[in-house]
Order: sequence, then C-alpha cells, then structure tokens
Amino acid sequence: MMSQRWFRHFRILFGLYISFLFIAILLDRATAEVVGPVVDLAAIAGMFAAFIWASGALRASAAIVIAASMAVILSLNPSYLRVVPGYITWFLVALSFVPKREGTFVSKDSDWEMPSDVESAAVVVLGATVLFSGLTKLMSPVWRSGDAIGLMMSQSRFQMDLLDAIGPEARSLLTWTTVALELVGPLLLIFRRTRMVGWAALFSAFVGMLFLMKIYVVIAGMLLMLGFIFPACRQKAS
Repeated sequence: MMSQRWFRHFRILFGLYISFLFIAILLDRATAEVVGPVVDLAAIAGMFAAFIWASGALRASAAIVIAASMAVILSLNPSYLRVVPGYITWFLVALSFVPKREGTFVSKDSDWEMPSDVESAAVVVLGATVLFSGLTKLMSPVWRSGDAIGLMMSQSRFQMDLLDAIGPEARSLLTWTTVALELVGPLLLIFRRTRMVGWAALFSAFVGMLFLMKIYVVIAGMLLMLGFIFPACRQKAS
C-alpha cells in the first residue's frame, strides 16, 4: 500500500512536471505569435491549476482546469504538448478519487489510505499501453529484422553520435531489447511474484531511452508514472 509520504512526493513532482509543460509553452513566443493570446491564456490557467494540484488543494477542480487547458492547446496544434495527454488526464482523473488528507508537506491523517483500486488500475493502464507499443513494434518488419533503431537514428530525436559509435550489432541488439522489454515487462506485472521484475524491466527500458533519445519530457513523465506504481509492485512481490 502506498504511504502518505510516497503519494505526497509523487503529487508534488507530478504537479510541478505538468506546470513545466505549460511554462514551456508560455516561453515559446513563436507559438504565441502564430496562434495569438488563446494559447497563452490556456497555458497560464493550466500552469496555475498544476501548482494548486501539486499543493494538494482542490485536486478534482484543478484536474478539470488542467485537462481543459490541454484540450484547448491541443486543438490549436497537437504538437504543442510533447507528452501523452491521455496518460496525464487519466492520472489526474484517477487521483481525484484519492482522499485529500495526506497533507501538503507533512502527514496530516494517520488513517489516510491510498485506494487499492487506484493503484491496481494504474498498473493495468501503464502495463496495457506499453504492451500495445511492444506488440505494434513486433508486427513491424523493420523492428523484427532488428534494423529499426539503425534506420531511425538519423532523426533529430535520437542521440546520433552515440548510436553511430556503438555500431550496427549493438543497435540491432538494442532494437530487440526494446521490443522484449515492452512485451515481457507488462506481462510480468500480471503475476504477484514477478510484478517487481516487470517494473524493473519497464524502468530499464525508459532509462535506456533517456540515454538514447532526446524526448526527455515524455520519458520523465513515464518515469514518474512508474514511480507511482512502485509501491504496489513492491508490496505484491513481498
């Protein structure tokens, strides 16, 4: 079961993470020049709502404002938010059902409990989406041949110098390792005794991406979500 302290730390970090997304949009003046003040107003509303959510106050109301701000921004241009909005919205909605007595910075109620349904649902949602990603890769001839990373390394989001230095054999191994982790990790989450191993497999996959790809905002969000399900995985393994 997740402790008050663990959830409080997650809440603060996740709220600050979301606020960063909106701040980045505000700092992109090229975006404002093209769209006008609408994107700025949505980003400002989302940023303040994220700070409120991080404080633990009015979580449900803040979650609605954040989701609405994201919807407005994405309707203007889907590339503004370089994250997976569905993940963020799902977590915001799910955590609106968590009791608000965990305290802002210190424990507030010794009887506080994280609903087990929320933890279990988070494990299922994260595992199912990563598994879908792995199955999609497995159905692709480029991934099955082991050439995917080598063919995509010319894209700006990859660390081209590093991938070029390790050579084609290592790139092929990384390709298959990525597919294996995305397939095996979620399946191991199903079983009580292997849940922690599955968590470690997914954690390894995203840490590896952190070194190989320049999609830091997306990876940081996924690592935060792995942090949320860690207590549930650790408990089931014991």
